[in-house]
Amino acid sequence: MAARKPAVLLGNGFSRAFANEAFDYANLYEAAKFPDRLCEVFDSVGTRDFELVMRRLDQARAIMDHYDTPTNVKRAVTDDRKLVQRSLIQALQTHHPEGPWVLDNGPSERCAAFLRNFETIFTTNYDLLLYWVIAEHLIEGKEVDDGFRGYTQLTWRQAQSDVDQNVFYLHGALHIWEDGETVYKMASRRNRTLLNQLQDQLDKNRYPLFVSEGAWRQKRNRIRQSPYLSAAYAALSENDRPLVIYGLKLSPADKHIVDAIKDSYTTALVVTYWDGEKQSEIEKLETRAETIGKHLATELGRTVKVTMSKSSEVFSWT
Repeated sequence: MAARKPAVLLGNGFSRAFANEAFDYANLYEAAKFPDRLCEVFDSVGTRDFELVMRRLDQARAIMDHYDTPTNVKRAVTDDRKLVQRSLIQALQTHHPEGPWVLDNGPSERCAAFLRNFETIFTTNYDLLLYWVIAEHLIEGKEVDDGFRGYTQLTWRQAQSDVDQNVFYLHGALHIWEDGETVYKMASRRNRTLLNQLQDQLDKNRYPLFVSEGAWRQKRNRIRQSPYLSAAYAALSENDRPLVIYGLKLSPADKHIVDAIKDSYTTALVVTYWDGEKQSEIEKLETRAETIGKHLATELGRTVKVTMSKSSEVFSWT
């Protein structure tokens, strides 16, 4: 009997391996052009990580409820938190590679060959790199199914019999939108790229389905509010295939993702780390991975193998 294909979970390391400058928080911060007050907040936290700053602002706002904090101060913190969230989307849009043509055939085809190793693809990334590779190489052969159908508008139709979805954007993406109960995705049109269309929507103060909350509990709550995101999360929780984790640190901010993996039935974990990562960070990641493996073994009553691997030994764009 042939071995079952595994599943893959892609994190930000997948995108940064392709274009580190475009998807590095420091560069996104420079593109955001925050007011001086927010720049000082970033400096005081000592980071350029948008999600970490949003988490700190959320924590500050929650603490204010227990003190006699003026309403205008509370409102300013809430508004600044929303501004960071909006700016992340706009900075991504500004720095994002313009279109699929930036993916030279070599790297794009290597990525497609890598993805063909997997039965199911999960990603926490917002950007369009995965979408472009799928559109260029994997859709026509029906090797992947993102659950969207249609002609003039591609809508998510998970419940229909002709849909066998195996691509899941766990945190949404720049090309996925909600309009009431309808979830749809953008598609390239004549003379209107996806980024052109995204800008059209941003100009109208409309934003994509996009989980950019700072803390894991807020991320989980946002996921629960969306039928699409809830279904994607459930698919990860129900995965029974070996799982390769590429470019995700399994940090405390990823706890909701870690919990989904712990709830799953996966029989093996391969966790990758960046080749140039500090040894101390690799050890932290290994500890987190082994904790997941031990939990799964206890729940499933069987040994769950955990393997650590350099990301370049699993996949590289170059």
